[in-house]
Amino acid sequence: MEDTKPRLADEDWDELEAWLDAIESGRFQRTMGLLHGIAVAPSPLVPSRWLPLVVTGHSFSDQHEATKWISLVMRAASEVRYLISMDRTYAPDETSDADDVAAFATGYLVATDLDDSWKASDESRAYATAFLPLVATAKPEDFGVDAEELESRRGALRGRMGDVIVATHHTFAAAAEGTTPHNRRGPVRNARVGRNDPCSCGSGKKWKKCCGGVASA
Repeated sequence: MEDTKPRLADEDWDELEAWLDAIESGRFQRTMGLLHGIAVAPSPLVPSRWLPLVVTGHSFSDQHEATKWISLVMRAASEVRYLISMDRTYAPDETSDADDVAAFATGYLVATDLDDSWKASDESRAYATAFLPLVATAKPEDFGVDAEELESRRGALRGRMGDVIVATHHTFAAAAEGTTPHNRRGPVRNARVGRNDPCSCGSGKKWKKCCGGVASA
């Protein structure tokens, strides 16, 4: 399927990034994480639930300014949703700055807290907590590992953030349609997580002994 949908121009993205990071350092990447989490959420989230999280800390000077920036954020959200439907994301990767990765992961986790459906099953909780090792406040003891193992887990996750997000989208969409990810078109591998399956964070451990333990707690 050819990607022909009009997108934000590079200068639009640059302007949005500069505006959000002027409100608070790292706000742009946190917003991007939030938009990806919203796009793949098990249930639709109306903008009134998440827009205040994007603009908090900023006072608009007038209606014109508010319309400009809110419109730009909404267009960014639409683009993120569309790209995920094309099995693509704007997620960081292994080459990204560690602070950007942590900010993106934090925003994504905030999105999972907005929808109780993420906590409806062990599987959805696994997807909701997949990026926990990447947040800046994550400590080895949170996962029952040493610092070296946590850093190894972070390294594996940095290279798979986009894969996890797209797999989450396919899993939740298939559940809503009453199908399975295997029946959907596209190159996304099946990332459904059982308690005895390898953890989605890439540690090599069983989910119930890794992030699943944190999710259950």
